[in-house]
Amino acid sequence: MVLPLLFSIVPALIAGLLLRGRLSGIAQLQLKWMWLVLAGLMVQIVAMGYVGRSWSFAADHRPAIIIGTYLAVLAGLIRNFRVPGMAVVALGFALNFAAIVANGGQMPVTRDIIEASGQSWLIDGTQSGEPVWQSKDVLLPKEDTRLWVLTDIFITPPPVRRAAAIGDFVTYAGVGLLIVFAMKRAQADRPSAPVTASVTA
Repeated sequence: MVLPLLFSIVPALIAGLLLRGRLSGIAQLQLKWMWLVLAGLMVQIVAMGYVGRSWSFAADHRPAIIIGTYLAVLAGLIRNFRVPGMAVVALGFALNFAAIVANGGQMPVTRDIIEASGQSWLIDGTQSGEPVWQSKDVLLPKEDTRLWVLTDIFITPPPVRRAAAIGDFVTYAGVGLLIVFAMKRAQADRPSAPVTASVTA
């Protein structure tokens, strides 16, 4: 989710500039509890196996850790609910969270989707019901999946092809709106040039 999200930021920045927004608006965002969001995402990286995969606690409690990180991130997002665009970001996370909770703490994905995304190496030797490392996924057939429509049934477009859920795309859209709104607000708050009056004798 992280790499496609980074690529979604670029079009948002371009759109903001085309709408005569200002990049300074992003720095002026007054976000609260973002430490909670960042902490949740960092711990999630551990649960996904990017680091600490050999840690028995992380491996044994992976579903619980993923659920806990989502709760932390959602709490931080909801705290900033009034920031334009943040409600859409929170909705995207909530959709993913619903699918994850319904399936025991991991996001279901089928073998076909993983192979179609060009990441078949992630599931070499992985059996149904086992985690797909470097993701929040668990390998499950469609018939064993709850809330299938909310799970990783899509593939992000190039240049970063990944299994993705509808909640991911909603999150990308929310981040884009957040950036554009912030840039436009800075443009609206920009003081107008002073008007000088000329007096002729």
